[in-house]
Amino acid sequence: MDEIPRPGLLVLGPVQVHGDNGPVRLGGKLRALLGTFLLHFNTSVSRDQLVAAMWDRPPASAVANLQTYVSQLRRSLAGVATLRTQGSRYLLPLERDQLDLSIFDDAVGRGRHEAARGDLIAADREFRRAFSLCRGRPFEDVWFGSGMTPRISGVEERLAHARADWIDVRLDLGRHDDLVGELLEIVHAHPTWERAWIWYMLALYRAGRRTEALDAYHRARSVLASEMGIDPGPELTGLHASILRGDPLPVSRARPEREEVVSWPVIRQLPPDIGDFVGRGEELDSLAGTILAGHAGAPVIAAVHGAPGVGKSTLAVHLAHRLRPRFPDGQLYVRLAGSSPAPRTRGDLLAELLRALHVRGAAIPESWEERAALYRSRPADRAVLLLLDDVRDEEQVRALLEGDAGVLDLGLDLVR
Repeated sequence: MDEIPRPGLLVLGPVQVHGDNGPVRLGGKLRALLGTFLLHFNTSVSRDQLVAAMWDRPPASAVANLQTYVSQLRRSLAGVATLRTQGSRYLLPLERDQLDLSIFDDAVGRGRHEAARGDLIAADREFRRAFSLCRGRPFEDVWFGSGMTPRISGVEERLAHARADWIDVRLDLGRHDDLVGELLEIVHAHPTWERAWIWYMLALYRAGRRTEALDAYHRARSVLASEMGIDPGPELTGLHASILRGDPLPVSRARPEREEVVSWPVIRQLPPDIGDFVGRGEELDSLAGTILAGHAGAPVIAAVHGAPGVGKSTLAVHLAHRLRPRFPDGQLYVRLAGSSPAPRTRGDLLAELLRALHVRGAAIPESWEERAALYRSRPADRAVLLLLDDVRDEEQVRALLEGDAGVLDLGLDLVR
């Protein structure tokens, strides 16, 4: 296996900096400051954004303290990266191979490409390279202000999607014995996620543990009934029936490449809510009323605007959680990087949404037009909420906003 680049900045676990002379020690606030720059990769960050990222309740001396921390971080990163001041904004320019998260994303992208073209050995190799960088939860030793919660959740979601794709690859490679323990951890951590139970049952069955696979189905059915008041979906019940019949290869990915998963996966992707959220009552009531008034008819589009750091993300996430009961078929969350120099493309965004809806990688069309058509068909006649974070303009999200009235999109800059 080719060696992956050795990054100088590590965030997939405790935040670490490695310089020419070894590890660089950073205090808590310096880790939060550095983490904020790394979560805005190669994007200038305003003074107000940094203050909001480092304090929920900034002290009167916050700006002066920030300037001190910036000076300290600049000295600490000497020989690793150069922190630049641009008026009231700051930029930490980096090469992609300096940050483990960027190396991870690149390796995952190669893995997905190899899986789509059918080279599962190469795909497994790339995914393994990516996850060799993971040392725990991203930024696990950093305390951020609540405004950073959506960005941290976005990183965790990227890792979760990548892990799901790697599990599919390893199942197709027949590594069922190796996966059983890992999948057991996942179903314990996410007991209402049917996809995880399907993986677990399939791995058990193909490993020759049929009785345990059948027992896992009954546990899954019990959890879904007690936690969500629903029965298992068609794919889970279909796998159970296949195992009862003793089918040799149930629920295999060795189906036609463009076949789409027909069961509806209930998705819960919203970032964590803010437990002590206060204020903004008038805005919340107005937005909620507008959105719900249009739920039964034509889609409603509204907008949440404001200067950086004023709490747009926090407001949007809180409102999304408030509306969850009205969208029982699921909630999706997508970061668009609209404020960055390289906003995400509509094709990339549509592919992420289709993967979240459990459309297999090989079944995702090449063109964005075909992806948009498939995306529109997935949540048709269902109550699904889509939270769009950091929208640049209408053109960036037009393909995401076209669909049936049963789909409402709540965005940081655009609310449908």
